[in-house]
Amino acid sequence: MKRAGFFIIPLLLFFFTSAIAAIPGMDKGQNHYDRQEYQEALTYLLTAFQHSPGDANLNFLLGRTYFELGQYEAAVMAYERVMFAEPESARVKLEMARTYLALGSKEYARKYFQEVLATNPPEAVWNNIQRFLLSIKESDRKHFFTGTLSLGLDFDDNPRVAPVDDVIHGIPLVGDGSKPDSDVATIVSATANYIYRPLDSKLFWKTSGLIYNAFYNDQSDLDVNYFELSTGPAVKWGDTLWQNTIFATNIDVDNTQYQDSFGLSSTLTTTLHPAIILTANIRYEDKDNKEYSFRNADNIRFSLNPVLQINPARLSFNFGIEAENADSDIVSYDRFFWQIRVDSPITKDINLYALFLVKTSDYEEADSIFQVKRHDDYHELGIGLSMPFWVSSYGFQTLIGAASYKYIDSDSNIELYTYRRKVVSLNCTYAF
Repeated sequence: MKRAGFFIIPLLLFFFTSAIAAIPGMDKGQNHYDRQEYQEALTYLLTAFQHSPGDANLNFLLGRTYFELGQYEAAVMAYERVMFAEPESARVKLEMARTYLALGSKEYARKYFQEVLATNPPEAVWNNIQRFLLSIKESDRKHFFTGTLSLGLDFDDNPRVAPVDDVIHGIPLVGDGSKPDSDVATIVSATANYIYRPLDSKLFWKTSGLIYNAFYNDQSDLDVNYFELSTGPAVKWGDTLWQNTIFATNIDVDNTQYQDSFGLSSTLTTTLHPAIILTANIRYEDKDNKEYSFRNADNIRFSLNPVLQINPARLSFNFGIEAENADSDIVSYDRFFWQIRVDSPITKDINLYALFLVKTSDYEEADSIFQVKRHDDYHELGIGLSMPFWVSSYGFQTLIGAASYKYIDSDSNIELYTYRRKVVSLNCTYAF
């Protein structure tokens, strides 16, 4: 019988809706709300409120609108007016719980969630409340561990980035890398993150590790092992997160140490609008090349990454500059890059992405053989699909499959560095 209450409430709301048209502004407010035009909806709903401040259905819709606009205190006041008329409304208690959780009042949120659970709600509502309660419990933790484990295959038609022409300045190229030679690489990677956050503190400490391995079937001298470890403090206030890290990396090629590096990174992320997130990053890296000492370098990079959420799609941009000052000016360069990426669901479970990346590089000194300063124009087009194979009960663990295609067109004023490359990737990732 208690479950029946959840079926009666929508019926009552139907009869409330029948009276909406009698309240000036209510129907237009509802229409704007349905179209997710919350600021416009609020304007009409406040007009309706002046005519009928005690209407329960109006106040409920006002509360939902205030919540979507992030005005949580006003939402609580609207819901309290509904509860004055309907003190046992499970639907309103559920919204009150969500709003108090958004305000950070975990005890009030827990209280209302538990009151709704006591009414024995439908299974979908029950599961949602359990997720909220678990998130409240998680928020009281000091230690957090997350990570991923990925396994995949790369089908690469030019892993050595052999040039388009195998005759350069009248001289035929010979040996490995003179012509494109396709191969398949097995990719194994893992990430691990640990966060320590004192309770009710804006400060926390994050440590992350990354391991990436590529093993080629035929051209084993291209096998790569990459390791990165970073750690540092972060602070979060409101909708802004500032992270600072010190990091170290190691690269091995064909089981031989190729390069070490260490550096510093600072990242600031802020929400400018509910649909706009902006991230800025600056990174300094000191590279120590074990095989070619003339490539030892200081590298500094700055990037700006605005993200626009245009439901249901997400549009991302990335703009940046990079400067590398190597021991030899022949390999020192200045680089500008930009990228645009679109992510969008095409079905309930399948997500599609497409990206276009451009990099322009200018080198500092003329090449001693070709007698010109190298200039590269790099273009990359990518497209991919992903879908979850499995999701745990509360969504904290997932198994995701993905397939992607990448086409690279790199042109240079030195023909040796002009190449084309196509890569098809298949991978499966377990995230926890």
